[in-house]
Amino acid sequence: MNAGFPQNLYIAPMSNPMQLSGPRVLLREPKGSWETNGAALDEGPQILQHNGRTFLIFSASGSWTADYCLGIIGIDGGKDPLVRSNWWQDVDRSIFWRNDEQSVYGVGHASFTTSPDGTEDWIIYHAMEKPDGGWDSRTARAERFTWNGDGSPNFPRPSGFWNDLQTPSGQ
Repeated sequence: MNAGFPQNLYIAPMSNPMQLSGPRVLLREPKGSWETNGAALDEGPQILQHNGRTFLIFSASGSWTADYCLGIIGIDGGKDPLVRSNWWQDVDRSIFWRNDEQSVYGVGHASFTTSPDGTEDWIIYHAMEKPDGGWDSRTARAERFTWNGDGSPNFPRPSGFWNDLQTPSGQ
């Protein structure tokens, strides 16, 4: 029994927020070693847009493992998102992963927001303080992130609980 794995990422056209209007298109399959720990799993896609670029940030590997992390694919230039080959894929590495030195494990399932005054970008994610903590020990966390020169997100290394983090601007 495969317990529903692998889990892939798909996209489909919609006629309204509740109804698909065409067939789904496979965007990504978990094949890299960084996205198959515990299970071959890509899930939780979130769209992040910046300077005319569109990024799809997703979670990879088993969410119950210390190696749960974030990956990225993207599409540029207004290309049709329903064509798989229009998406570039960073297949060799995750973009946000565990930080053993700070006791931060299983960093995944992210969302994005801005500071109250709109001048800063923030990642909200969950993580564990112990590598074998599993789902029951996950806590919600937030950290500021910046942007690389090519317009892609530049996520920090996840911080441990004992680090003082800045307050979001405008709060």
